[in-house]
Amino acid sequence: MQLCKPDPIFHFDPIFHFRAYNEGAFGFIQYVMACKPLRRFVKVIAGDRGVCGVPLTTLMNLPSFVQAEQLDALTWRWPLVAPVDQSAYDAWHESLPLIKSGVSATDDAPALPVTDFAQQLIDQLMQFNVTASTPVAALNLVADLQRQWLANISA
Repeated sequence: MQLCKPDPIFHFDPIFHFRAYNEGAFGFIQYVMACKPLRRFVKVIAGDRGVCGVPLTTLMNLPSFVQAEQLDALTWRWPLVAPVDQSAYDAWHESLPLIKSGVSATDDAPALPVTDFAQQLIDQLMQFNVTASTPVAALNLVADLQRQWLANISA
């Protein structure tokens, strides 16, 4: 994660984009080129980061590209004309909507404890031999587990 560094560092990704994170993304958007930022939750760091992505061809066509310093084959440091104001960055970062990939809005609620009945269903699912069964057998198992679950919650 890039914190308290004055210059954006761009990392190349496989889709031919360079990405800058946190203060680097903010500084790049503020001083070099406007682009749409995102704020994503990252499981590995158990936090979120602001990010902006720019196609390589766009970066190479910017007049200030010649000032960028290549740190390694996939990483560049882009000098800014002024340092990033930390309070302006913090306000910007908080204003971005947080995107949690693969997570619904209700996932912020505390997890419910697994009941004995739920554990029985999980055990049935875990004991199912996928390699020795047909897709129809798998669908039948799921349907049976669903029937058991619905019968339990309506009781």
